Amino acid sequence: MNKTKILIAGGYGAVGEEIARLLTRKPGIVPVVGGRNEEKARLLADQLNCEWIRFDLNNNESVLNGLKGMDIVINCYLPSDSYHTKLAEAAIERQVNYLDVSAFNGYCGRIMQLNSLAEEKGATLVTALGAYPGIPGLILANSGDYFSEISSADIYFVLGGKLQGLTPLSLMGVQYMMDVPPLVWESNQWQKPRVTGTRESIGKPFNKEIFFSPGMITHDLHMIPETVKIDKISSWSGMENLLQGLVFFIGMKLGWAGSEKKAARFLKLLKLMGKRRKSHPEMALKVVVKGIKDGKPMKRIVEINGTEDYLTALVPVLACDQLIDGQISQKGAFTGPQIVETETLLQSFRDIAPGYKEDWVLD
Repeated sequence: MNKTKILIAGGYGAVGEEIARLLTRKPGIVPVVGGRNEEKARLLADQLNCEWIRFDLNNNESVLNGLKGMDIVINCYLPSDSYHTKLAEAAIERQVNYLDVSAFNGYCGRIMQLNSLAEEKGATLVTALGAYPGIPGLILANSGDYFSEISSADIYFVLGGKLQGLTPLSLMGVQYMMDVPPLVWESNQWQKPRVTGTRESIGKPFNKEIFFSPGMITHDLHMIPETVKIDKISSWSGMENLLQGLVFFIGMKLGWAGSEKKAARFLKLLKLMGKRRKSHPEMALKVVVKGIKDGKPMKRIVEINGTEDYLTALVPVLACDQLIDGQISQKGAFTGPQIVETETLLQSFRDIAPGYKEDWVLD
């Protein structure tokens, strides 16, 4: 039986390494750690007993050669919204299925523009597969299968004070997300939010009420109203520690994460603040969906916690399972909610993610 070869571009970064570790536990899969630094790629591959290659995303020949013999490529190196889509384009040419963990709306939009080419060549591209974006959109798409009407969905994203799993690169992504004006879906259109903040009780690991500001609507969420009938979508972001959150907010507004070097210094300061308090390493997501189910007003509450790198890695790994099993077979470019079999994926979360909790209550 042929094994499935999966190339992890940016494979020795925090998320890439977690993806490689998860894939090595699956029979029939050969993970391949790819990156420009041969020593780092070789060292991780030796630790995990898997393969590695030198893979330079900025070199067309390196990209095309690296994709030879691969079945799937997962792109974990996405440093900016304007970053090129050479890897996705090369994957289409080689008929290799492509996944990424991008949080950048512009980048995701350019991946979606490759839809016709991917359809023609016979490749599947899925963008914005991670913790956030990723998980909330999949929960909303899945909720459309349960509710006959959805009146509202609130998404709460919380960073733990220790910021474990957050890298300078991912901090740059957060800077981008904070620079994008927040929106809410209401009255059948995206519009500016009318409130500047809210408080919400968050369960494990924080078990307290946290202050939230309106957050960015990610590319996958932008497309939810096209597939799910829903009256309102709101996104909120917050931090476990209020003082740390204030410094975080000011630093972001001042551009302290505007480059990888700046982001590394800023992250060091934030983690130092997290050490001085009773902080947690995990992040948390809470999604509250309200609507009509079986003729009754119901509320679905899904809470997930874990380190950011683990949760971000888990989604593309589970999507790989669906590509291999044939549950994802359509060719073209998609966001997760458009093509992933959400019930199967969330069931896997229930089974393997220790921080997953779901409740249904009368509203």
